[in-house]
Amino acid sequence: MDCLSTWFQDDEVTAFSVAHEKTVWEYAGLDPRFNNLVNDAMASDSILTSKLVVSKCKGIFDGVNSLVDVGGGVGTMAKAISEAFPHIDCTVFDLLHVVSDLQGSKNLKYAGEICLRQFLRQMLFYSRGYCITGVMKTA
Repeated sequence: MDCLSTWFQDDEVTAFSVAHEKTVWEYAGLDPRFNNLVNDAMASDSILTSKLVVSKCKGIFDGVNSLVDVGGGVGTMAKAISEAFPHIDCTVFDLLHVVSDLQGSKNLKYAGEICLRQFLRQMLFYSRGYCITGVMKTA
């Protein structure tokens, strides 16, 4: 109960960060077991969503050659899109500890945070032909 009263009196956003003195994402970067749990939880939501997107929203991919899923986790959405639309080159950008052990395919690639910074700099100059999905929080 002491932890809860600290949370109400502090500027921290979540009870998790008060209890662990780290955000969920920082903690996941330090604990491989917890990282797997977080990634599995996030991917499970994307399984249903990706099935709906590729079956009911096919038209939105007309003319798309490249798709970048920023903060895409283990790439559940991008994988479904790359399989349904083999002409689209998909890239999943996420933290290095999330994507480092993932295997891509002919039109699906994974890139860590260092590549993301380079990509975003390039996007300042050229953004046509890319569809960016997802949310990424930066410090």
